[in-house]
Amino acid sequence: MKTNDRTTDKPYAQRYPAFVYSVLNACIPGTIYTESMDGQIHTLIDIPTPFDLPKITSASLYDVDRPIWAETPSGLYYAGGCCPSESFSHIVHERCLDRMRTGERFTLFSGEPLWDEMAADLPAPLRQLTRQAMNYPSTAMLDTRRQMPDGYELQKINASVIQKSAVFDEKYYIAYWQSLANYMIHGLGYAILYENQVVCECTSIFANAWTAEMDIYTVSEHRGKGLAVIAAAAFIKECLQTARQPVWECGTDNQASFQLAFRLGFVPAYTYSVWAR
Repeated sequence: MKTNDRTTDKPYAQRYPAFVYSVLNACIPGTIYTESMDGQIHTLIDIPTPFDLPKITSASLYDVDRPIWAETPSGLYYAGGCCPSESFSHIVHERCLDRMRTGERFTLFSGEPLWDEMAADLPAPLRQLTRQAMNYPSTAMLDTRRQMPDGYELQKINASVIQKSAVFDEKYYIAYWQSLANYMIHGLGYAILYENQVVCECTSIFANAWTAEMDIYTVSEHRGKGLAVIAAAAFIKECLQTARQPVWECGTDNQASFQLAFRLGFVPAYTYSVWAR
């Protein structure tokens, strides 16, 4: 993966969902806004003093202790941070209403109770889901000793693999990456094939210079063979080799996902809300 002039060697410090960092790193289209102490609203690439951020990095985003609003053309939104002015809150509320009126996808990630309250007051009924974000600690020991069962083959995800996939197909990558080409530049993933059919995949639903969020699936007939562990281990290994933090996220009620994450070495980091139709 190539980085751009917005990246530095500062360490990644997670505070927001992975897609926010992907917008920050220009891996997917979108805009991030914040509010200065005097109530002025700015895009994050044009924050004036006292923020004094000559380059946008994951660490600098972490340092912005102000309200944050991130939006993408695909309908993913994030509201976080504290102490928004009435004007900032009104703009966020109107952005939500404008998108909801279109009838297109609307998914709002909320990082604070005050933004949950705003989402709960939106006119259209939305489902509130609680998500658990999990990080891979530097002390974790990646187990790569598991042997591939006979007849199975591990491959890096490419255009040919995507054409064979019934779950992570081209529509999936267009929905989250805007295009297959964009994923090929910035994303990563591994698939396991059996008789030339994709039966297990671990791909990046979002990825950037600092982190890669995992999305994983195994065809039901091929579960119980450790395929998900093998694919995920290959994904994590590449993340570590490219100095990216692998991130695992799932619903707090998804026990199967929790068990696999713990088995791989992930530890809980924080929870947040997702509001969707």
